[in-house]
Amino acid sequence: MREGLCEKTEAYNSLYFPDDAYSFLCCSSSSSAILREPKFSMEELMPDEAAGHPHRLEVHIHLPEISNASEANVDISSSALKVSVVGQCSLSLQLPFAVDDALSKAKWIKSKRELLLVLPKS
Repeated sequence: MREGLCEKTEAYNSLYFPDDAYSFLCCSSSSSAILREPKFSMEELMPDEAAGHPHRLEVHIHLPEISNASEANVDISSSALKVSVVGQCSLSLQLPFAVDDALSKAKWIKSKRELLLVLPKS
């Protein structure tokens, strides 16, 4: 009886869903799990000409599940920031102003297990 039910479900899904959507719906891999959003803080810092610091954003992202920055995937564009750790967490942010992604810097703070991103305003 269970086999017949599966056949009916397959027939229904193939009728109402395109092949790619059907395979996605049937997929039960760990990649379909919902990833948590890491704790983070974002601060806008005004220029400090005496110290040589431009107008910038500083983003602190707490990543206790990793031991160094190379384990995090960081994607910075002029208007958005995406940080993820495969299978662990994911963060996507719209930035409050355009940043110069070419001059942006990342620093791993080992003692806090925190990634610091410095994003200068463009």
